[in-house]
Amino acid sequence: MKKLSFILIVAMALIGTACTKSEATSTEAATRAANKQNKFEIAQVINESEIDPAIMEFVMTHFPQTGIFHCYQTQHYYKVRLDDRTQLEFTHSFEWVKVDCEHSTIYTNVPTSIVPEQITTYVTTNFPGKVIEEIEKKNFGWEIDLKNGPEIRFDRDFNVINGGGNGGGGNGGGNNFNYPEINTFVDTYFPQVSIRKVERDGNKYEVELTDNTDIDFNLSFEWKKIDCDDSNVYGSFPCKSLTM
Repeated sequence: MKKLSFILIVAMALIGTACTKSEATSTEAATRAANKQNKFEIAQVINESEIDPAIMEFVMTHFPQTGIFHCYQTQHYYKVRLDDRTQLEFTHSFEWVKVDCEHSTIYTNVPTSIVPEQITTYVTTNFPGKVIEEIEKKNFGWEIDLKNGPEIRFDRDFNVINGGGNGGGGNGGGNNFNYPEINTFVDTYFPQVSIRKVERDGNKYEVELTDNTDIDFNLSFEWKKIDCDDSNVYGSFPCKSLTM
């Protein structure tokens, strides 16, 4: 009987050691996977029981149909992957900075409960039928990716600073950027095309039209340069009629 008891104790010890080794191996594998995904950052896997309540609440509130697959911490962010393959990023203060639903098996778009109302209104108005599959907070404001559509950037006041054209692909009168002076100029002098993007670069706005014409405006929205060299519509006209 004593011999049998001894054998049972040894067996249980071996099983416990095997389980501990298996868990350690699993954690090491997760860490290696996280580090591989973040080649320039050292990632630390966060066990489920140690995930901050703020992250848990965010997931339960906005993604109730799925759960957390894994979470790891890098130098700057907490990065979370959900069971449906949605990717989330949080600061170390647990504020979300990025939501990516591109590969989600459940959510076809970023939940509207996350997206600022101004951005939702802009997309609904200018890109009917399109949905946001990724949204990210940036130093300059916001950046979104539309599903089968363009990337659009907004400043902190939700003014469009690049992106998307008119959403409908039409010609003339279809410029919906939040720069009335630029819209009017393009509609007047380039009625056969529309705006592809507007970007602010220092003390000027750089505008690219759908025919590849490039126009620079100062901050008072006075045009300073027009380049039709790559235009497939206008060539040198109407540039010749636009003299300073």
